[in-house]
Amino acid sequence: MRPEVGETTLRERIVEVTAESGPPERTVRRYGSGCRVRGRTVLTAAHVVADAHTVWVRGVDKVEHRAILDPGFVGNPDAPGPDRAPDLALVTVPDGPHVTALEVAAVDRTGAGGDLLQRCHAAGYPSFAERAQPDGPVRDLDHAHGVIPVLSQAVSGLLSLQVSSRPDNLPAGHGVGSPWSGMSGAPVFALGRLIGVVTEHAPRAGTSTLTLTPLTALDYDPAHRGAGPGVGNPRQWWAQLGILDSAALPLLPSCPTPTPAPYRETIREIHTLVGQLVGRQPELEEIAEFATGPPGYRWLIGGAWAGKTSLLVQAVVAALPAQVDVVAYFLSQRAADASAANFCEKVIPQLAELLQEDRPDGSDIDTFRSLWRCATDAATAAGRDLLLVVDGLDEDLRPAASTSVAALLPAAVSGRAHVLVSSRPYPDIPADVPTGHPLRVCRPEVLEPFPGSVEQAALALQELDRLKRRGGLALHVLGLLTAAAAPVAVSDLAALTHPAGDVPPEHTAEVRRLVNEGAARSLQRVGAATAPRYQFTHVSLLQQAQTDEDLTDPSFRARIHQWATTWQGKGWPIPATATHPSRGTPRYLLAEYLTTLTDQPERGRAIAADIRWSVAAICTVGVDATLTQLSEMAPAKLSEMAPVRGRDSPASAVLALVRAQAHHLREPPVDDPYFPARVLCMHALEQGEKDVAATLRDQLDEAAYPGLIPLWTTRRANRALDYELGRTDQPVLAIAVLGDGRIATGDGDVGGFGGGRVLVWDPTRPGEPLELGRTDRRVNAIAVLGDGRIAAGTDDQLWVYDVTGCRPSRQVPCSTAVLAVVSGPERLEMLLVVDRRSRGGLSAWSIPQ
Repeated sequence: MRPEVGETTLRERIVEVTAESGPPERTVRRYGSGCRVRGRTVLTAAHVVADAHTVWVRGVDKVEHRAILDPGFVGNPDAPGPDRAPDLALVTVPDGPHVTALEVAAVDRTGAGGDLLQRCHAAGYPSFAERAQPDGPVRDLDHAHGVIPVLSQAVSGLLSLQVSSRPDNLPAGHGVGSPWSGMSGAPVFALGRLIGVVTEHAPRAGTSTLTLTPLTALDYDPAHRGAGPGVGNPRQWWAQLGILDSAALPLLPSCPTPTPAPYRETIREIHTLVGQLVGRQPELEEIAEFATGPPGYRWLIGGAWAGKTSLLVQAVVAALPAQVDVVAYFLSQRAADASAANFCEKVIPQLAELLQEDRPDGSDIDTFRSLWRCATDAATAAGRDLLLVVDGLDEDLRPAASTSVAALLPAAVSGRAHVLVSSRPYPDIPADVPTGHPLRVCRPEVLEPFPGSVEQAALALQELDRLKRRGGLALHVLGLLTAAAAPVAVSDLAALTHPAGDVPPEHTAEVRRLVNEGAARSLQRVGAATAPRYQFTHVSLLQQAQTDEDLTDPSFRARIHQWATTWQGKGWPIPATATHPSRGTPRYLLAEYLTTLTDQPERGRAIAADIRWSVAAICTVGVDATLTQLSEMAPAKLSEMAPVRGRDSPASAVLALVRAQAHHLREPPVDDPYFPARVLCMHALEQGEKDVAATLRDQLDEAAYPGLIPLWTTRRANRALDYELGRTDQPVLAIAVLGDGRIATGDGDVGGFGGGRVLVWDPTRPGEPLELGRTDRRVNAIAVLGDGRIAAGTDDQLWVYDVTGCRPSRQVPCSTAVLAVVSGPERLEMLLVVDRRSRGGLSAWSIPQ
């Protein structure tokens, strides 16, 4: 019985290849590696099996299988001129397992997609993996990871795999020159696709570089004549690999289009806010020297107003050598952005951007560590340096039951990877930082305050004290900003400082003058110019306010809670957009408020359980920031909540729904503020979360422009309820159900010029559609007539098919957009047609036999 797709693991595909040649009295054995690629075919290197009279193949089970060697599928890389063939070979193992075809790709040698092909790996049985056993030496499987510089060996047509971990040289007397001996024939994968096999280890390139022959060497390429003439029967080779057209292979790496890391803009804003850096050139030069030198860690400490953030953000933005790739995170208590979850959310996209990859779905420490390792490997292979900058370790909010940011800092640093951190001289290193972590042995370096910092701090504190003593509006604004512990907009401060009812314009103007003029030293404007918000100028001012008896009056915090309750009662309306100008939920309540409720878990859980809050937050700050806030209610806490009717709590259910659809919500395909509500509603229906789905339907129904509202879906989370009729190589554009239960579909090229098909699918025979016919243009609409015939409309024709005859019984010129069948007077059956040529006019047609 043949295994289904996905049943054969990579571990089961990798094999040892042993070839015997020569007469019996002088038998020569050559050892190599190979891969089961399709059916019972094994791909290996030609020089391993050439001229062999016997070839054996064995996998991890060490059971030997005799292989059949066909000279027509053995290359000859050493032959002169036109007889030269690539160092590739295919052998057949009659009693071996039958495997499905691997996905194959070509490497773009033009350099258009980037100078490095990331996420490459090879697996085989090298000599350095040989282990002594009672019955004799046994070679173990080795898995090498690395990168491929796409322009390497461009003249010869070969490729270089630069592995991230090189083996030691073999001891003297071992009898084998290279520790990689036996790796020849090992498959090489890039981004999950097979691209070639290892064929050589050139000692002069070092033990970290392997030469591989790409599968594309089977074809002659006039643009790369150095690769040779290829093989004499390339079509047969490709057929053995399961490839019908080698010219259609996907090219790797594709032109990089990773989603830019949004936090880069925040770093630039921080750079703008801190102003011009004065008298810090020696420190900037020291940071540049550290970023390109051997040390792995550097720790700068300094008191309040010492200029740590100014120095580090200047280094990140403008002062590092071109060979340094940098990622950064600036902890900020004032912005409620200082936690392990926020660290992962901000740093992971930056690492993905460096690796020219799309942002991964995960935002946890495991994802960060995996990307950090890939980034360090890539930096080492490319001869570049990688620098992680983390500013303000002392500002870590440390939500309950969460890890500290310091504990997340990578312990894996090398000559090319570096970590630069800053903090105040206190507090000490968090207790959850592991023993032996580089941060524990790194000696802090004192950063002297920048000129004028003492005077600037004194003036800001004096202003803060003067405003507090003034009382009235000034005291209330400062108290509310202290209670909010994050930036708040003028309009929101005006609403919070005015009695219930509409806020008069003059009151809003008074608040604006206060924050812009009266508190110019102690308050800072942040965010977009069109929607500014205000926070304390320095974290030390916020901390000073949080110790002031007047500014920490409980009434200020209670007022913010009541404000949030009011917006919750309104259903957390989605913030205003150009097409939806109604007043939406204030940004503070969607961006920071939830993170300030760690001391009030019940209130926080009530918000986290309200799917409408998540929808509004996704529209305002993005799905990743929303997930960070939901998870900062602590997964441990969510799991500790009392189950509801045997399932997870409402808060954990919302978290699971948003997390599952994050990849769809990061870059919505349409400019529709209600797209997140629709996506989450559909997924809630699939998961059986009826209450959540009902809430989302109500939210959509109350919108000014609700669009389509999901009511139900046949798709369910339980795989037993899924049923796939089959797949097509063209998008399905129209569908209709026949009276006997069969399903008719119309497909075609989305550009409209590649033609289309009308297919009929039988649920009792999935995967075997009946093709009624092909059309010159895509099939846009389908309708079923009462007698079982099928009407199919394209961009220029209306076709009527006889299902039994499998041929069009009638063809009418018509640019069809919509079809429907109705019964008219005296039970006359009519076909309603929307013809584009009549500018959308609706026509009723009678279709005779």
